[in-house]
Amino acid sequence: MKGKIVIITGTRPEIIKMAPIIHCFREVENLDLYLVHTGQHTDWNMSRVFIEEFELPEPYAYLNINTETQIKQIANILIGLEPILDEIAPDAVMAVGDTNSVLSAAIAANKIGIPFIHVEAGLRSFDMTMPEEVNRIIADHISSLNFPPTNRAASNLLMEGYPHEDIYVVGNPVIDSLIRMKDKAERSGILEDIEASKKPIITVTVHRRENLSRKERMMGIVDGIISLDLGTVVWPVHPHTLSILEKYGLLDKLKEKDNIIMTEPLGYIDFIGLMMRSSVIVTDSGGIQEESTFLGIPCVVVRNNTERPEALETGLSVLAGTDPKRIKYEVIRMSKIGVRPIVENNPFGDGKASIRIVDITLSYLRKGFSQRCETFQEHGPIYAALIANEMLSGRRISEVESTYGVKVISLFKKDGLIDLVRDMREIRQGEMLLVSGERSKISRLLESGSHKV
Repeated sequence: MKGKIVIITGTRPEIIKMAPIIHCFREVENLDLYLVHTGQHTDWNMSRVFIEEFELPEPYAYLNINTETQIKQIANILIGLEPILDEIAPDAVMAVGDTNSVLSAAIAANKIGIPFIHVEAGLRSFDMTMPEEVNRIIADHISSLNFPPTNRAASNLLMEGYPHEDIYVVGNPVIDSLIRMKDKAERSGILEDIEASKKPIITVTVHRRENLSRKERMMGIVDGIISLDLGTVVWPVHPHTLSILEKYGLLDKLKEKDNIIMTEPLGYIDFIGLMMRSSVIVTDSGGIQEESTFLGIPCVVVRNNTERPEALETGLSVLAGTDPKRIKYEVIRMSKIGVRPIVENNPFGDGKASIRIVDITLSYLRKGFSQRCETFQEHGPIYAALIANEMLSGRRISEVESTYGVKVISLFKKDGLIDLVRDMREIRQGEMLLVSGERSKISRLLESGSHKV
């Protein structure tokens, strides 16, 4: 098989998550891989240092967009991508996440007629005021192939009418990168480099537009951080965040505190090393919620919602909003939990997401991408909510899936709370299952005595 794939990145998290996928693709014979970087993160420490740390190839093209408004940013990326995609004429375009670079990649590929593949699909905060929420929804629904990281993300796609045959739950490649670089991070001397001697360490990151664009939210976060006197607060500051802190007159307040160390953005290895030495993390980042969950480090999320509710369900992550008193309370409470890594059944994957993504993508390149159906009623996704009766009670999820040829997407206990979908988890009578599969197979499951909701 001879094929060509264009991978588009633009930010630090995208490079981190794409790195293991790129390495897997580079091992495939007769496959030409092109990395295009939009330059959405133009600062060296926000982009190129990660390309070097992960030993990635030099980008085929670097758009170097540098605009302050979202509209101009998206427009410039689209204008820059069109001649590149026309020149390469790839078999598919792939991107990960929910940034303006991802949205632009999806639109450009769609308009030119190239299949778009979305990694980290299906995440939902259900907050349409977030630019990222709009980006990820559009990217999901104009893609030809979606790779949600979790069962809940897959169920979001199904509920929105995306065809189930082009949805594959694979885990998140951010865990692949973390496993790959963990040993190097353990040897990092970051605390000595920044002279953070007083323990415990509290790591802070803030960069979400929903926070940066509102002065009252940033004031609340800063006041909450200033109130922390548990140990040393280390805040690697995103360049845009630094300018916002200066704009709102908050930077001097932070610099006055002896226990707060503000650094330039760190490389991946040093940042993971910093996280591993922290007793608690305060962040508005989505990726850090996943990384901290894998590492078992308590995380206080300075947002009102999250598209990664799986992290909350582990008990290692909590939403604190931007009220300073709530932030301080949650940091103190979560710091007492202690580090406790989730060795088994990590909700964000087992470190093999990139292998699955590459294998499935190659199979699509061989067989061709399916055309979207026009009639939802006739060809739409087939899923159903079932109440388990005595026929299913006591049977493991893996047994039900293999027996009936369906996929259990979500599982709700009798009290209404959602539970993690695990292969060995036994189903109990009265619990509700959201399942996906062919109509005939779901009908067979219903005929077994389950009650349709």
